[in-house]
This record gives sequence, structure tokens and C-alpha cells, in this order.
Amino acid sequence: MWAQQALCRLQLLAVFSGFHWGHGDHCGVEGHVYQFSGSCQFSSRSPDDVVYVESYVFERKELIHYDSRAGQFVGYTEYGAKVAERWNSDPQSKARVVTIRNTFCKPNLELAYDHILEKTVAPSVRISQGRLGGPGQPTTLACHVLGFYPQLVNVTWLRGRAPVTRDVTSTGLLADGDWHYQTHTYLELVPRPGETLACRVEHSGLRAPLEITWEPPAPGSQRNQIVIGASGLVLGLSLALAGGLYYRKKSTGRVLVPTS
Repeated sequence: MWAQQALCRLQLLAVFSGFHWGHGDHCGVEGHVYQFSGSCQFSSRSPDDVVYVESYVFERKELIHYDSRAGQFVGYTEYGAKVAERWNSDPQSKARVVTIRNTFCKPNLELAYDHILEKTVAPSVRISQGRLGGPGQPTTLACHVLGFYPQLVNVTWLRGRAPVTRDVTSTGLLADGDWHYQTHTYLELVPRPGETLACRVEHSGLRAPLEITWEPPAPGSQRNQIVIGASGLVLGLSLALAGGLYYRKKSTGRVLVPTS
């Protein structure tokens, strides 16, 4: 159900930008930019499926492209075509890309799967609610899904056992900056006494979908809590006053005898 994407990429080299040629100052503000990138692409653990791709770009326009499946450099401009023809006839240029595929892409395939693609961290989930109004008044529930990896996650609100699609909003996927992610989904509704709502989370780090439930407070429960709290306060003050009077009564008429 949680299949990985059909094509994954492992970046081989940082994209070099800043090779400035032509007129202009030394910062290259009015110069030209040449970029190179190389990547290993794969869709399974089989080393034979690894594809190595190179791209050479000048002024945002691709000049030359290499794909190990074709085994040829292809030029997309007049200049690029001349360079590609020269590289295709040069054994060292052809050997260089084959070596990169065999010595970098293939050995790093297992590392990519073990430490990135197949690593999973299950999310923690909790529900919070906004201020709950009186009967018939709307409230907002928030489902917080935190600290999960990989980023693919499905969050659904359930009312009873039926999925809720109306009045649902979400922050979308948020990156924590440490390879973990979080998302927050909100549901605005008028709670009905006795019903059960749930936030259902599906993620590859969970053995089964996780459901966190929430039930609206029973009618009058908030008023009862206020009454109980006030009663407790009155009782506490009464006991304190009675204790003070008792102590004062016991102390009245007591004679203090000085000691030598």
C-alpha cells in the first residue's frame, strides 16, 4: 500500500554553478553560468537496474545529455552535438561514465535502501481541541502527527466510522530539518453528545493504521466542574476558618509562666 516511488535518485555530484565566462565583473553578475550534474537512478535493489545520467547546461539550456541505458552522449545544440560526437569517439570519455556507474552508483545502492528508502520512523499522534462553546456551538479539533519518516502519510478524520471530508483543513507536510516530518489536520464541527470522533493515521512505520479517539464532554459536565470547584473552595475556606476559631478559643485564658 505504501509502495515507494517508481523512480528514485541518488545525487552523485553537487551541481556546479558559478563557472562564469565572458565580460562583466569578477563576481559574474554579467557573466555566464555553466552547470553540470550527475545522478544515479534506480527503481529496485538490483544493481543491473541502476541508470547513470549526466547533464551539461549552459545558461539554463541543456547542451549535452548522457544516459547509461543508451550508452551515448547526445547533443542538443550545434556546439553540444560536436562535443557529444567527440566524447562518443573517445574511449576515455566512455570509460569514465561506465566507471562512475560501477564504482559509485552500484556500491551506494544498498546504502540508499538501508539508510534512506527503507528506513521508517513511526509517527506520534495526539488530538487537541480549541475552546469548547456551549451546546450547539462549533469547536475545532486538531490532529497532530509528529516525527515520522518517510514523508508519505495519510490522515483521515472519522465521525463514528465514516470518513469526514467537509470542514477539514491541513498544514500540509512540514519538514523538521532532521529527516523527520510533521503535519497537522484540523476539523471544525458541532459536537453531538455521545458520539466518538477519531483521527486515523496510516504510515509505513506503523504495523496497522493508528486511531486516536476523542469524545465530547457530556452535557452539563463543564457546569458541573465549575460547581464542584466552587464547592471545594468554599469547603476549604470553611475548614480554615473553623480551625482558626478553634485555635483562638483554646488559646484564650492560657497563662504563660515565666521560667528562670
